[in-house]
Amino acid sequence: MCSALSPADEQDEPVRRLTSSCQLALASLVADFTDKSWAMASDQVAKSAGKFAEAASGGAAAEAAKDAVAKASSRALNYWTAAADLKLYAADDLALGIAAFPQHPAQASWNHELAQRAGECSLALLPGVLMRASATLSASVSGGASGRMNELESLQLMVKAAEAALLRRLAGPGHSDGDRGHAELGLLPAAPAVAALRAISQLSSCSEGRPGASAEVRPALIVLLQRLGELAEREELPAKAAVRAVQSLQALRLQPPPALVASLAETATGLAPEELLVALRPLSAQSVKASGSGHLFAALATRAMGQLKSSRQAWELEGICRNLRIEIGEVRPDEDIAKEEYDERPGKDA
Repeated sequence: MCSALSPADEQDEPVRRLTSSCQLALASLVADFTDKSWAMASDQVAKSAGKFAEAASGGAAAEAAKDAVAKASSRALNYWTAAADLKLYAADDLALGIAAFPQHPAQASWNHELAQRAGECSLALLPGVLMRASATLSASVSGGASGRMNELESLQLMVKAAEAALLRRLAGPGHSDGDRGHAELGLLPAAPAVAALRAISQLSSCSEGRPGASAEVRPALIVLLQRLGELAEREELPAKAAVRAVQSLQALRLQPPPALVASLAETATGLAPEELLVALRPLSAQSVKASGSGHLFAALATRAMGQLKSSRQAWELEGICRNLRIEIGEVRPDEDIAKEEYDERPGKDA
């Protein structure tokens, strides 16, 4: 946060503070006011305060109220105008502001500033910012946003800078920014680690239809998969995170490591039948065999088969299991579903 500009400097009592990204958003709006428009707004507030004070205490109080409002307005304008200086904010604050306020009119200037300082962003935030910005850019380009070329250009610059910063950070020890990234990676939870993998799978260098990962992203993939393996070993990789990781590797036309597939098999018991279908689709018979988890997937598929509500989904699950060389056991319909169907039989209560 911009502590140098905090109102607490002028008051002894505790005050409520905005987070830095919210302060950035508010200050950037104030900075867009012209002197004339701010003066008009301030004058309206002063008149309202004067009328209220006059009704309560007379004419002298009205003038005093107007004068107090004018002075407070001047201080507020100076404070928030100064707070709009982007140099006062850390790169992480800019990243959070970009993600939290996608329709803010100052997005172009924030993107331009972050493009210059993407290397300062923490590893935990870079993937999310990159994915959000890439999605916004794709939607803007496909939607024909010709009237916002300045915003699109700044967004393109920021995406490229964030891509480069992410790859440098994940290059491993001994490379530019790699030592810092290695230290951050060791503390990275499952969600941002998987987000980093997903972001890499969507990089422009990986979207040209070539099989496998390019040499540019291979070092980053190696360290990310090592981190996911560590999380899986400590049972800190949820099933849905493992599914997203496998999907990202599929986008790169890469087989998931056996440890990742095994982790998915061990944690997938909490998935709904429809979610299990999603989890199984990107797997291959080779990856299931290498993980040694075929029996776990068979048990999961057998249970799910009795819970699926749709024949189409049941046929799909059967086909997926056949391709994965997973044998579905004897299917027993879910007891709750069977009871519900029995209770709803026509004429049961007759």
